[in-house]
Amino acid sequence: MKKLAIIAAVALLAACNSGNGASARARIPKQFQFLGSYKVSGVNNVGGDLSQCRGAGEFADVAVGTPVTVAKSTGKPIAVGQVEVGLSTNVYENALDECTFRFSVANVPRAKSYLITVGRHGPTAIPLATVVAGRGIVVINANPPPTALPPSPVPVGG
Repeated sequence: MKKLAIIAAVALLAACNSGNGASARARIPKQFQFLGSYKVSGVNNVGGDLSQCRGAGEFADVAVGTPVTVAKSTGKPIAVGQVEVGLSTNVYENALDECTFRFSVANVPRAKSYLITVGRHGPTAIPLATVVAGRGIVVINANPPPTALPPSPVPVGG
């Protein structure tokens, strides 16, 4: 009977310890598939139409087929994918104003953090915690639009 009580106590302790940090780390996959969005804003930075947009100006290299490189925080590349589609996501005053490029990168090994480069732009740092929380979904705003418009000039002297 005493042996049975000891075995039960050990099993209970093992069950209680299953929520520790080592167990949580074990649940993080060894590899990810990154499914990402790379958003470019501004009429001078996007072109094309509603169904298939592309980068323009300083983002002219961003389009379907553009390489997407994932590197460790040291800069060492560990996986490469590509932009798969460019979708218009905003029109302002009848002009294309924003394009979201969807990309995928398969077989990205687990690392503490990542540097993601789309075409010749970036890199953008993404911590492992963000990748885990998003289950591999990564969102990058290449050039976020301003949060507020500048004030309008006030006419002087009517």
